[in-house]
Amino acid sequence: MGKEKKAERGAVKDLLKYLYVLVRQDSLSSFLLLTIGVLGVGFSLSSIICSKKVIDVATHVVTGRIEWGLIGLALLYTGNIILSILASKIGVHYQTTLYNRLSLHYFSGILHAEWKAQQMYHSGDIMSRVGTDIGDIVQLVVRTFPQFLVTLLKLASAIIYLFILDRRLTLVLMVIIPIVLLVSKLYFKKMRKLSVLIKESQSVVRQYFQESVQNAGIAKALHIEDRMKKELVKKQNDFLAHVLSHNRFHVFSNSVLSFGFATGYLTAFSWGVYKLYGNEITFGTMTAFLQLVAMMQGPALGLAASIPAFIAAYTALERLNELEKLPREQADMSLVQPSFRIEKITFSDVTFGYETGRQTLSHANFVFERGKMTALVGVTGCGKTTVMRLLLGLVSPQQGTVTVSDNKSGFPMAPAFRQRIAYVPQGNYLFSGSIRENLSLGNPDADDEVMKKALKMAAADFVFSMPSGLNSELKEGGKGLSGGQIQRLAIARALLHGGDVLLLDEATASLDEETEQNIIHSLKAHGKDKMIIVVSHRKQVIDVCDKKYVCLLYTSPSPR
Repeated sequence: MGKEKKAERGAVKDLLKYLYVLVRQDSLSSFLLLTIGVLGVGFSLSSIICSKKVIDVATHVVTGRIEWGLIGLALLYTGNIILSILASKIGVHYQTTLYNRLSLHYFSGILHAEWKAQQMYHSGDIMSRVGTDIGDIVQLVVRTFPQFLVTLLKLASAIIYLFILDRRLTLVLMVIIPIVLLVSKLYFKKMRKLSVLIKESQSVVRQYFQESVQNAGIAKALHIEDRMKKELVKKQNDFLAHVLSHNRFHVFSNSVLSFGFATGYLTAFSWGVYKLYGNEITFGTMTAFLQLVAMMQGPALGLAASIPAFIAAYTALERLNELEKLPREQADMSLVQPSFRIEKITFSDVTFGYETGRQTLSHANFVFERGKMTALVGVTGCGKTTVMRLLLGLVSPQQGTVTVSDNKSGFPMAPAFRQRIAYVPQGNYLFSGSIRENLSLGNPDADDEVMKKALKMAAADFVFSMPSGLNSELKEGGKGLSGGQIQRLAIARALLHGGDVLLLDEATASLDEETEQNIIHSLKAHGKDKMIIVVSHRKQVIDVCDKKYVCLLYTSPSPR
């Protein structure tokens, strides 16, 4: 049990260090917000002192001018308003910039993580973490934590001033604080568990919703819209159940704390009334009692109210830290010198399998050469797409080697060589935006003439007949275009990327035979100095290739 607590404390300490690393770049904004909060506490305490003085003068307990006291109160209240405006302005700017920076940090981390590690997480889960969880962290850093520190200062100031006015009353009220701390500790543990359940169930809802929207066409074809709706309602009800459970416990805990604080206020009021009745204190002191107790109650309730935000942020930090720990690709760009050209890629006794336990490739041997078009053929599941991933350095062999070589030396396949490889995957995904923007992903420096040349080579002349041409807007995934049009744009984008190697993974599967033949012959004619590797099931494509490898399930691919 002791080891578990020690490990938990160590984990909390590591997460706090991690949080500090995330936000230290914005330390000036944090300092300004904290300074404004401290000034606000000073103004509030000064208002209480000033109010006591004005009331004592008005009741002739002490001598003085009421006007100066009222002017002082007006200035203090005005100062508080100005501080609130400044805090709001700085807070909004800080909140937005921090959210953008953290989003960019995790976005970059996910993109640069190893491909195999990325696949462990559902895209909807990642979106939930990068969206909702970052929001919880930002809320903690910008709002909750500075307010927490200011609240502690306000509480301490109120206790000190109340102690100066009446020591016995202060000691009586201080009994409540240990009770609050005990309840808070029990509250934290329970709320943390409930917060984890809420975030997990929220991710499940988001994953299902995202997949359903992306595959709405399939849902219609299978006529399962109502079934999918019922399944979403079921997942939403699970999420609702966790939220309500969280809320019930939160309301109960807050009610207990509120009752305790109400008892404290009643104690202070009764104490003050009896003191006032016995002429032991002035009416101004009685007013100060009530203001100070309110000043103590407000912060104490604020501390209790901030606990859910701390718990949500702690849970979010744990989930984001999992993404932070994704292994990064080691791209040694020094491997790819300007003079380096890929002349040959050799697979030597390569074995690879995914998490299912089945080997996709077993002792595979290939030789791909510059100036030749090579076909990879075979039944579904024999490892053709896996070969493409190995060629891209997305995964590494579990046995054997993939070697990239020029005329002088060879190197193990690495992510750095990807910049010399153009790739057209199955699915041929296009991004939202214009055709020009999609093509510029292949080459940001390409002008209109270069783009038009690539489009012609990919038989994508249909772009020129569109009303806005290259500036035509595409929807998500290229919706609105035919499958063949999407494939041709994807091929044009790959051609603009250039490089020494062109990989085509079923890149012409949606084209008619004539268009496909034209593209393949065009690619072969214009790619005589390139290494072209084609995955295809079509005989007319395979026949154009200089060489082919047949991938066999569970056996070594054999050259034909």
